[in-house]
Amino acid sequence: MRPKNQIRISDPIEEDASIMFSKLATFLPIIALVIFTASLSAAAQKEPSFKSYRGIWIGMTKDAVRKAIGKPKDEFADEDDYEFSSDEIARIFYNADQTVRAIVVVFSGDLRKAPTPLEVLAEDIEISAEGNAYKMIRFPDKGYWASYLRMGGDKPSITVTVQFLPKT
Repeated sequence: MRPKNQIRISDPIEEDASIMFSKLATFLPIIALVIFTASLSAAAQKEPSFKSYRGIWIGMTKDAVRKAIGKPKDEFADEDDYEFSSDEIARIFYNADQTVRAIVVVFSGDLRKAPTPLEVLAEDIEISAEGNAYKMIRFPDKGYWASYLRMGGDKPSITVTVQFLPKT
């Protein structure tokens, strides 16, 4: 017990720690809320409707691809090239285990047959005055990324790419 007239000298380090813990206790719920909200928005990422092409999807076997869409125009060890019309060609790329790792489709001529950016990316994109547009979006929880490329000009075209992306 200390005498009544004795002055207590405070420890500046103890006071600084006390202030720091007080501020931390105030801001910790806010920080937790921000992290929680960010995780919800990442989990709520919209998924595009264009998840496969002509029934072909990432991870499908080469044999299943050929059974689904037929014999390719050109065959390679790691790639099949298809020409469905003069306005639609596709390349299917395979991993070493002969499963689909990427799908690239080019639409030209009548672009009404091509999917929209909303279908490929789950969001619209701005198209320039010249008719050009590009955007790529990763869908790590779904295991792929997708891109949409529109080229304007005299012979406009749309290239859609879907490629394997390791899940996070």
